[in-house]
Amino acid sequence: LCYSGLGRICRQRGDIEEALANYNKSLENYRGCDNDEGEMMVLCNIGDIHRKLGEIEKAKKLFDQSLLIARKSNHKRGESSVLSSIADLERNQGNLVEAEQLYRESLQLAKDTNYIQRISTNYGGLAEIERRRGNEENAEKSLRQNLMFTRNQGYRRGEAINLGELGKIYRRKGDFQKASNFYGKSLKINREIEDLMGVATCLGSLAWISRKQKKYDRASSLYNEALELSKQSDDQKGIAINLAELARISSDLEEYDEAITLYEQSLEIGRKIKDKRGVSQVLSNIAYIHMVRNNLNLAKELFAESLESNRLSEDALGIKSNLHFLGKIAIDEGNDDLGQEYYSECVDVCRKIGDGKGESMALAKLMQIARRSGNHSLAKEYDKQRKDAYQW
Repeated sequence: LCYSGLGRICRQRGDIEEALANYNKSLENYRGCDNDEGEMMVLCNIGDIHRKLGEIEKAKKLFDQSLLIARKSNHKRGESSVLSSIADLERNQGNLVEAEQLYRESLQLAKDTNYIQRISTNYGGLAEIERRRGNEENAEKSLRQNLMFTRNQGYRRGEAINLGELGKIYRRKGDFQKASNFYGKSLKINREIEDLMGVATCLGSLAWISRKQKKYDRASSLYNEALELSKQSDDQKGIAINLAELARISSDLEEYDEAITLYEQSLEIGRKIKDKRGVSQVLSNIAYIHMVRNNLNLAKELFAESLESNRLSEDALGIKSNLHFLGKIAIDEGNDDLGQEYYSECVDVCRKIGDGKGESMALAKLMQIARRSGNHSLAKEYDKQRKDAYQW
C-alpha cells in the first residue's frame, strides 16, 4: 500500500520512472499476498501511465488484466474505475461512440456503489464527448448538472474541476469575462483545499486569457506564479507546461530567441519525464517559429518529428495540427501535390474526431489547389463539403 501511495505521489509530480518502479514493487507485493483488489488497482494505475505516455497497446493489455480481476472478484468500484480509464483512452483516440458506451457503463456501476468521485468523473467524460462532437450546449448542461451533484455531495475537488471545465466552455465561446469568473471560483476552492496542482492549473487558465487579451505582463505574472507552485510540488509536467506557455508569450512578442530558449527548457523536461504529447506540442511550436522566420527546411523537419510522435501516441488533435502546417509549407513552396496529400489526410482525421471547423479549413485548402489545377468541378465539390462541414 505504501509503495502504491509513493507511486501516486511520483506520478502526480511527473517522475514517471520512479512512479512505475514503486507501482511495480506494490504489484509484486499484492500478488505475493493474493490481494486481488490491490493488484487490480495497481494494474489500472500503471495502465494509466502508459496511456498518458502514448503507449496504447501496453495500456490496453494492463487495463484488460485489471478489468478481468475486477469482474472475477465482483469488485464493482474497481470495474467502474477501469472502464472509465479505458473510456479516456478511446476518447483521446477519437473513438467517441466506444468511449461514450464505456463511460455510461462505468457511471451505472459508480451509481450502484455510490462511488461519488467516479460518478463525477464519468459525467465529466460524457461532457467532453459532447464538446468534441460540437454540442457545446449539451456539454455545458452536463457540466452544470455535475457541478450541482458535486456541491450536494460536498465533493469540493470535483466542484473545483467542474468550475474549471465550465471556464473552458466560455473560453472557447470567447466570453473571457464569464470564463475568468469560473476559473476564479475554481481557484478559490483549490486554495482552500490546498490543492497546489489545482491552483497552478487555474492560474495557467487565467494567464491564457490574459495572453489572448494581449495583457502580456499579467499573463507572465500568472504563469510565473503557476511555475513556482509547480516547482514547490515538484510537478515536472507542470513546470514544463508553464515554461512552454511563457515561451508562447515571448513568441507573441516576436522575441523568438527567448521563446526558443524557454521551449528548449520545456522540451528537456518533457523528454526526461517521457511526456510524448507535451514534447510533440513543443516541437510543433518551435517549428512554427522557424516557419515564421522562413527557415522552412528546419520547420518541416520539426513538424515531421512532431507528427511521427503524434502518430505513435495516436494523438489525433496533434496529428491534425501537424498536417495543417506541413500542408501550408508545401503549398507555399509550390508543391500542390504534397499539399493535397497532407490536407486530404487532415480532412480524414478531422472527420474521425468530429472537428467540423478543422475539416472545413482543410477542405478550403483543397478547393484552392483544385482551382489552381483547373479542376473546377472538384473545387466546387470541395466548396460544398466545406460549407456542410462547418457554418462560418
